[in-house]
Amino acid sequence: MFFSVLLVHIKLRGDFPVREVLYLEYFYIAMYFAILFTIVNSFVFGSENNLCFVHYRDNLIPKLLYWPVILLVLLVITVFTFY
Repeated sequence: MFFSVLLVHIKLRGDFPVREVLYLEYFYIAMYFAILFTIVNSFVFGSENNLCFVHYRDNLIPKLLYWPVILLVLLVITVFTFY
């Protein structure tokens, strides 16, 4: 997943030869952090540590927070970019 996002991001940078960060690139940056969060969550969930946040009802809290957090980050990026 990471490499497919990385390849599409590189293609986007090749299509628009500008120095500043484009608005569309913020989506890819958010996806990099989402992939990183998912990997860290998987390792913590599979480890022997008993973190109540991760192990509560078979990883329910991170599952429920995934899309709201992604959409909130994209909303904040949009508001700061255009206002």
